[in-house]
Amino acid sequence: MGELPGALGGRVNVLKYFAKTYSATTVNDYYSQDEQRLFNMSALNSKTVSEALLVLSKSKLFNTLRQKRLARIAATKTLRTALYGWLEKLIKLAQSEAINDSAPEPVKLLATQEYKQLELVLSQELNRQMSALKYLKRYAYHPELMPVLKAQLSYVLSHQNNQADEFEAEHIQYVHCQNLRVYNAEAMPNPYLMGMPSITALEGLGHQFQRKLQKLLGGGVHVIGVAVYVRSYQLHNKKQLPEPDKLNKDGQKRVPLRSAIMQIPKCDISFDLVFRVQTNNQAVAKDLSENLLKAAFPSRYAGGTLHPPSLYDQVDWCQVYAKPLALFERIRSLPKGGSWLYPTSVEVSCFDELAEQLTLRPTMRPAALGYLALEEPKPRQGSITHLHCYVEPVIGLLECVDAVTVRLSGARHFFNHGFWAMHCKKASMLMKKAKFEYD
Repeated sequence: MGELPGALGGRVNVLKYFAKTYSATTVNDYYSQDEQRLFNMSALNSKTVSEALLVLSKSKLFNTLRQKRLARIAATKTLRTALYGWLEKLIKLAQSEAINDSAPEPVKLLATQEYKQLELVLSQELNRQMSALKYLKRYAYHPELMPVLKAQLSYVLSHQNNQADEFEAEHIQYVHCQNLRVYNAEAMPNPYLMGMPSITALEGLGHQFQRKLQKLLGGGVHVIGVAVYVRSYQLHNKKQLPEPDKLNKDGQKRVPLRSAIMQIPKCDISFDLVFRVQTNNQAVAKDLSENLLKAAFPSRYAGGTLHPPSLYDQVDWCQVYAKPLALFERIRSLPKGGSWLYPTSVEVSCFDELAEQLTLRPTMRPAALGYLALEEPKPRQGSITHLHCYVEPVIGLLECVDAVTVRLSGARHFFNHGFWAMHCKKASMLMKKAKFEYD
């Protein structure tokens, strides 16, 4: 129990937030149903896009200019993501080499990079399709939105070929673990938050993975960053029976008894992990084989039981990559229904700022990011280490980034901004963006 719940007798309201996950179908699955369709209308027809257009059309009122500016920035990012999903099939066709005279006009215009004419064609098609959608029909041909939509179409078209050149760093490799499942993980990492497991659990998982690898290899391996992609999430509110922990003597018999039933929320998660591994020399890097990585993989995460995928579903679920772009090609095909949990540079110092950011930025989520010291470390009798201090859990912000945005941002942005690492100082232990970045 923290200091605040203790002072209030245990009666506090809890923030209840979850990872941003949707249907598990992929964009490619959608296109396979009808190969003749150039546009993915389902990427537009959502309440999130409708709320973004409400802000961009200047129909929503705000109390301050700062709130208006932050809301427009978040709405612009949401609209860009939706437009990229809407145009993804067209972009793929334009990038393919097999373009003939029978190809649709937008594909030809994009292949020849005639962006001005293409913007007019796509703008007309976009408004026509919006007029037939449930959530967007009132925004079709809106006078305030017409220039905004053209500007964002221009941005998406000019950034659609955002593939970075080959880049790599010496002694850096990546381990991609796919379709992992954790059962009965702690869904209440501190007394103030329920739903999102603690982000510090990623550091614990990476540290345990590192220790097992060092034991098998004899050292020379360090996990310096972890990225996580949540495929699906399920919260359990049922009360779980604790294990019998005492005996009650009933005549000549001793009957095992359970302690009181405690309502501790648990959750099941399906997710992918990417470990950034640093090796001391080339010999250690060559020893990182699939079988060795599977043998060293931990079995616990966030208080729950961690399982690899069934052998009937996937055998090569743990793979090592020496080149970042080879890994990113695999990441690009992840389902659009999940989301990456990115560290963010947005910091909050009070609850009002937290509530404001969560209201204005739909992709933000509160999460347990670590601990802050309440006193100076001092010698204390009974402590495990020489110095000891009392701490309080810290709530910070993370960003749920969908797979379409990751593809649009490119490989370099993912490897520079998508990894978590523990930053330890004298008065804090916080999970933040990993310091390692590619030039």
